[in-house]
Amino acid sequence: MNIKKKITLTFSIIMTVILVLISCITYQYIAHTMKEQLSQNAVNALHASTEQLNGWLLSKAAVVHTKTTSLELLADTGEVTPAMVKGFDKADPDISDLYFGRAADGAIIDGKDWVPPADFDARTRSWYKEAAAKNGLCFGEPYLDGVTKKVALPIGMPLKSNSGALLGVISEDVLIDTVFETVAKIQPFPSSFAFLLNNSGKIMAYPDDAVKGKDIHEVAALGSLTSLIDSSANHQGMGTYDNGGEEQYLVFEPIASTGWILGISVPVSVIYAPLITLRWIFAIGTILALLIIIAASWLVARRISQPIEQLQQIASQVAAGDFTQSVEIEGTDEIAKLATGCKTMQEDLRTLIRKVQEQSSHLAAASEELTASAQQTSLAANQVADSITNVAARTDEQRTAVTHTTQVVTDMSHDLAAISATSPSVAEASANAAP
Repeated sequence: MNIKKKITLTFSIIMTVILVLISCITYQYIAHTMKEQLSQNAVNALHASTEQLNGWLLSKAAVVHTKTTSLELLADTGEVTPAMVKGFDKADPDISDLYFGRAADGAIIDGKDWVPPADFDARTRSWYKEAAAKNGLCFGEPYLDGVTKKVALPIGMPLKSNSGALLGVISEDVLIDTVFETVAKIQPFPSSFAFLLNNSGKIMAYPDDAVKGKDIHEVAALGSLTSLIDSSANHQGMGTYDNGGEEQYLVFEPIASTGWILGISVPVSVIYAPLITLRWIFAIGTILALLIIIAASWLVARRISQPIEQLQQIASQVAAGDFTQSVEIEGTDEIAKLATGCKTMQEDLRTLIRKVQEQSSHLAAASEELTASAQQTSLAANQVADSITNVAARTDEQRTAVTHTTQVVTDMSHDLAAISATSPSVAEASANAAP
C-alpha cells in the first residue's frame, strides 16, 4: 500500500469515526428534543382543548349563577315564579330548560311549564341533592333528555335566603352536543383521536360508537388504556398503551369545572414519524459528508505524496545511474527539506562518481603498465626456469657419475680388504720358503 492510500485511509477512518460520533450524538440530542417537543405539543393541544371545553361549560353555568344571584337579591321567601325561569332556551339554544326545586315542599317550577307527576319531589333528584350538598355551583351527571332525546348536563346552584337558609336549587339542562362535536374535532396529529369520560368512568365521547355510554372498566379492548388512567395521580398524566396491537401515546387531564377526563391518543408511529425523516436526513447527510471527507483526504494525500513519489522516482533513477533528473523544491516544509537533501545527495553522488571515473582512468593506465611489467617478469621467470632445468639435468648427470665413482671406490675397498686378508698367509709361505 503506497503512502497516498495510507494517508487517505487513515484520514478517512479518523474523520469517519469523528463524524459518526458527532452525528449519533447530534441525532440523539435532536431526537430527544423532538420527542419532548412532540409530547409537549400533545400536552398543549390537550390543555387548550380542556380550557376550551371548560370555558364553554362555565359560560353555560354562568346563566344559573347569574339567575341565582339575582333571585337572592330579589326574594327572601323562596318564592320563584315561572316567569323568572322562562325564555332562557330561546336566548341560548344549548340550554334545554331552566327550573327551580323548592326546598319547602319539593315542588318544581319549570321554565317550559312542564307539569310533574303528583308524587314528584325535586328534593329526591340527583341534581337537587348534589347542588345542595356541595353548597355551590354543581355539575351533575349527564343524562338522556326525554324530550329532546339528546344528552343533557344538569348544572345547579343552591338558592339561599339572606340568613343563609336553603330555599331551593336552581338548575338548568345544557345540551352538550357541542362538547361531543368539540371532542370529535380534536386531532392535533394525523390518525389521533380524543375521548371523554365522566366522573364515574362512563365513556361520553369516543370514535367507536359501540362503546359510548359504557363504563370504560367494562370494555375489555380498552383495558390497557384504563390501567394507564387508573394508575395516574389525579387522573392526569401521559404514557403509552396498546390499542388493538398498535402502540398509542396518551395524554389526559381532567376538565376543571366538571372533573371529566379528556384524553388525546396518538399512534406512536405518527409521533415518531418526524424522527424517521430525521434519521434519513442524518444518514444521507453522513454519507455525503463521508464522500466529501474521502475526496478531501485523497486530495490532501495526493498533495503530500506527489512530491514524495517524485523524489522516489528520482532516487530510483539515481540508483540506476541516471543523474540527469533535476529535483524541484517548493516551500519550506519537511518535504521541501527532504527534496533539498535529495538534491544535495544527487550532486554529491555526481561529483563522487566523476572523481571515481577519473581515478579509474589513472588506475587503468597504471594497470596497463603493470601488465607490461608482468609480461617481462614472466619471460624472465621462464628463462630462469629453463636455466634451473638445465642445472637440474647436469646435477643428475653429476649425481650419476658420483654414484658410479662411489661404486668403484667401494669395489676397490673390497679388493683391498681381500688383499689385506691374504697378506699374512703369503708372508708365512714366504718364510717357509726361505733357506
